[in-house]
Parts: sequence; structure tokens; C-alpha cells
Amino acid sequence: MALLQKIGWGVILAVLFGYEGLICHPSLETFRIACLRSSKANLHVGPGLQYPVDWILTLRHMPVWIVAEHGPWRRVQLCDGTRGWLHKSNLCVKKTAQVKQKSFLYDAPSSHAKKVAKIGEYAVVSLVKRKDGWLKVLVKSSDGDKIIGWIPEDRLWGLR
Repeated sequence: MALLQKIGWGVILAVLFGYEGLICHPSLETFRIACLRSSKANLHVGPGLQYPVDWILTLRHMPVWIVAEHGPWRRVQLCDGTRGWLHKSNLCVKKTAQVKQKSFLYDAPSSHAKKVAKIGEYAVVSLVKRKDGWLKVLVKSSDGDKIIGWIPEDRLWGLR
């Protein structure tokens, strides 16, 4: 513990998470889930517009795990493990999650209940209610219809 006090948590986290040489001091609210505010956000390789865009994220309300902060920039991790930097204006707080693998939605919180819909990997769902390891979620179908159903918690990523 004395070693941690000497070198500090920021250095430990920088080594663990590979902050490209930056020492970022996490605040109490650093390690949290947020989501994309719009359907287009640039994921940069570093904390600033001068850094190249590595990915263009196109899933509105897709959850991201914030792992570091540097000024107005947030280092985030996506469901598939990809990491990069987003400006905080691209983020919002909304109760969403992302499907980890193809799954079914059920009309009740039980795998014996009637199947309501099939949902694809990486689909973004809005969280409605929790009950006994299940989540009631709302998802928009490809034709814009809203579908509500239950899915086991372990099938989702980005839960708070």
C-alpha cells in the first residue's frame, strides 16, 4: 500500500490501461457508464482534435465505459474492448445497454415465457425495469416499431 501512496493511482491506471504516455488522474466519477448522445461521434486515438480519428461511432445511445479523463476528453471502452477518446459533449447519461450476443426477448422474466422478438448482437436497448436477474427493455426494430421484452442481465453490457 505504501508503494501505491508513493507513485499514485494515476500512474498505476496509466500503466494498466495504456494511456499512450498520458498520466490521467481519475476523479470519483471517472469509472462510470455513459452513452453516445448522437448517431455520429469520432473516437480519437488521443485526447484532442489534433489526434487522428480511429473509429466513427454510429449507434445512438450506445453505452461506453469511461476509464479516464483529460480536460474535456473522456477515454472510453466499448463493448468489444475497443478504446479511444471522445469529447464529453458526445456523451449523455441515459439508461441503455448493449446486447453481447444474439438473444431473444420474452414477454415475462423467464426463459420459459413466450418469445417476443429476436435481438441481434450489439443492439442498443433502453432499460425499463429490473427483476430477479432479468431486465425489461425497449428496442426499436429496423422498421421503427418499438418492442418491449425481457432479457437476462448477463446478455447485456454496460449496466450501471
